[in-house]
Amino acid sequence: MEQKNQLIKFWKENFPFTENELNAFKEIKREDFIPKQLKQVAYEDVPLPLLRGKTISQPTTVMIMTAALELQQKEKVLEVGTGSGYQAAIIAKIVGPHGKVITT
Repeated sequence: MEQKNQLIKFWKENFPFTENELNAFKEIKREDFIPKQLKQVAYEDVPLPLLRGKTISQPTTVMIMTAALELQQKEKVLEVGTGSGYQAAIIAKIVGPHGKVITT
């Protein structure tokens, strides 16, 4: 949890992420999207390996891509390239229960 809080502090000092974006990051657990043996490094700001040579993007990259979308509540989002589903989960948290995320 300390690494997660350090990332949020770093972002608040260096990036114009909105409170909604930061809150989505706080609520979605990256450790739920990675292999169990990597849970202790879930919040290092690095990509982590998944299955079949794939990776989950580093948290800062996920947040920059998410912020670039300028998402609002109730929006519909088509995400191409689901990967682990981590970014889709963050997007879904931001658009809320009346929004929709379709991912392939």
